[in-house]
Amino acid sequence: MNPADPVTPARLPSSELPDVLTVEQAAELLQLSTKTLKRLSQAGRVPGRRVGNQ
Repeated sequence: MNPADPVTPARLPSSELPDVLTVEQAAELLQLSTKTLKRLSQAGRVPGRRVGNQ
């Protein structure tokens, strides 16, 4: 992973990915911890939306 670009997407065709991923699923695909992914999302480095009331 390049430190200048901490989010490197998995090499899967977008047609194979669901429209919505859980934090756990996205973290696994990006090879990040859920804590790191949440921190990057809060900092605006990766897109994310909360779905539901959790």
